[in-house]
Amino acid sequence: RGPLGEGTLAAIVESARAAAEAQAFERSFPELPADRLPAAESPPGAGGAILRFLASSKEGRVQIVVQDVTRTRWLERTFARYVAPKVIAQMQAVAAEELFAMERREITILFCDLRGFTSLCQNAAPAVIQETSNAFLGNMVGCVEAVDGTVQGFAGDEVMAIFGAPMPMEDHALRALICAVE
Repeated sequence: RGPLGEGTLAAIVESARAAAEAQAFERSFPELPADRLPAAESPPGAGGAILRFLASSKEGRVQIVVQDVTRTRWLERTFARYVAPKVIAQMQAVAAEELFAMERREITILFCDLRGFTSLCQNAAPAVIQETSNAFLGNMVGCVEAVDGTVQGFAGDEVMAIFGAPMPMEDHALRALICAVE
């Protein structure tokens, strides 16, 4: 009973006892009062606490570690479509007020498209156009992520990527150039 809901801990204990290895469970608790959580930053619009329970059983005893992963899951949900997992990990280490602070900063923006794509589209079969476009865009996303850039958007065969945001980087122009050459 209590803010975690009836039977939650009992179910975790039973699962840990039945398993040979440690078990991990995550659950959302939208009604959990904020004063019951560790002093952590809750991002705007996070929508309630998300707790991870790590449970292991040894010699008849069950150990449960509870982690507040609300901020981590919110960052993943919000930014996973735009930035590489490595960038999300960097964002997790930054305080919320710093992460969301507005600032003027020099960044590099890369626009890249396929030379001759319009001509290709006029004469090629739709399947060839689709295959060519998907291969190019997939390669570009991989190149952008490899140098810690952020894909800002696509327009036809064009990719727009930014370097130096959301996380600052001193060599943003060099990274954009490396990405373009690749």
